[in-house]
Amino acid sequence: MSETPTNNPVKLVSPKFRGSFVHAFKAQAIGKGTPKFSITMILPKGVPASEEFKTKLKRRFEGDMMEKFGKILPDEALKHYPIKDGDTYVDNDGETRPEYKGAWVIKAANERAPGVMVLQDDNSRIPAEPREIYSGAWYVISITTFAWSNENGRGVSVSLSGILKVAEGDKFSASDFSENDFAGVTREAVGSTMEKPTAPAAPPAKPKAAGNYDDL
Repeated sequence: MSETPTNNPVKLVSPKFRGSFVHAFKAQAIGKGTPKFSITMILPKGVPASEEFKTKLKRRFEGDMMEKFGKILPDEALKHYPIKDGDTYVDNDGETRPEYKGAWVIKAANERAPGVMVLQDDNSRIPAEPREIYSGAWYVISITTFAWSNENGRGVSVSLSGILKVAEGDKFSASDFSENDFAGVTREAVGSTMEKPTAPAAPPAKPKAAGNYDDL
């Protein structure tokens, strides 16, 4: 039977990062899991703001574990530990992700929808439209942390509270599309208008019956 997680209610605000697997408006489930709203942080290693945030997060996890388990468990004893090394990261399909190289990778998720805003040039913040939020843009998020225990083991997680888009970025996409894909397609080759289908021939007229006085 699952135990209620111990949640640290004091929010942390992340530094600026590029977002991956951004599901801000529609919850997504992994396998048979519970659908959740989520975003994955890509925090470049060696950058002071990234390292400071990572240190704060680890301290929060330690506090969560002390409150929940009465002791600090090593990472390898946990079913789930959110801070991943992008240089050794392998996803559930056994694939690596080039965009994660040289970075710390941290996923934040929540069953509840986060607040989603966009930072304006005058520093005001307005509600985001779904089309404005995508993987590859730059974000800042607010989070909380918690420790949990269930029949599958113990772990610590990052709970997503809010998302603020702060800058555009190159979209991450599984597509390998290039405009060169259509290099051989020219206007001369395809014509200027859509061709109209040829109308079917009219059926032959039926012979008129003898004695039809309407024809007189």
